[in-house]
Amino acid sequence: MKTIDCRGLNCPEPVIRAKEALAKHGSLLVIVDNKTAAENVARMARNNGCQVEMLQKQDNFKLQLKASSKSSPVNEKDADRSRSYLITSKTLGEGPRELGELLLTGFLKTLKEVKPLPEALLFMNQGVKLVTVDDAAAEIIKELPREIDILVCGTCLDYFELTDSLQVGRVSNMYEILETINRTGCVKI
Repeated sequence: MKTIDCRGLNCPEPVIRAKEALAKHGSLLVIVDNKTAAENVARMARNNGCQVEMLQKQDNFKLQLKASSKSSPVNEKDADRSRSYLITSKTLGEGPRELGELLLTGFLKTLKEVKPLPEALLFMNQGVKLVTVDDAAAEIIKELPREIDILVCGTCLDYFELTDSLQVGRVSNMYEILETINRTGCVKI
């Protein structure tokens, strides 16, 4: 079984290297040095129809990935209908801040009423504050249907020193966010 050592690599490099090696070898042992990288690699593998087994969790995370013979989990018919929204600010639009905050709150409250539901909400840059320090927005987002995947940029959380403040959603990476954008027909808010 091929082993790749991704310790010390910044996001999304472990995911990219694991995906490339998985395509070549089918089965793979990946070593990373932090929980976020382990979760990101495992999610990528599962999303690509692989079995994932965590072999060690102490100082280094070792993940055994095994490709299955099943086809990709993405249904092309569903992908054509899915959408995601990229939220990079605490406001909607370019006008006065108070109006932009009001509009974004209305947008978030209305999301659960639209059909079809979006596949994902992607939070980057200042938008990560909506799922960390903005309690009112985080409460609205918590009420959204569970089918909506809430992806939050880990680099942005680190930059604003908000990693431990995440209230809703899950820490993601640029690779997964870009895959979601490519797959869903993303709209920037």
